[in-house]
Amino acid sequence: MVVRARRLRNIEEKWIGENHRFTTFELMEDEWHQVDQAIMFLKLFIEYTHDISASTRPTIHNAYFISHDIFDHIARHCR
Repeated sequence: MVVRARRLRNIEEKWIGENHRFTTFELMEDEWHQVDQAIMFLKLFIEYTHDISASTRPTIHNAYFISHDIFDHIARHCR
């Protein structure tokens, strides 16, 4: 959802510019930066979700490696 919002930023800004009563919904530059940060943070989760969902074999043997990678990812973003 946030990837789609980011992709539609220019259209959203133009639409709000034409419909001034919705200016309270317009995101400021720092809020768009937060959207970008959220996309970067969630990218690993999206990749693992797609990989596991696409698999037709059991994936429990990957649980340790995936969780370790995710916790490292979280630690890097919390610095």
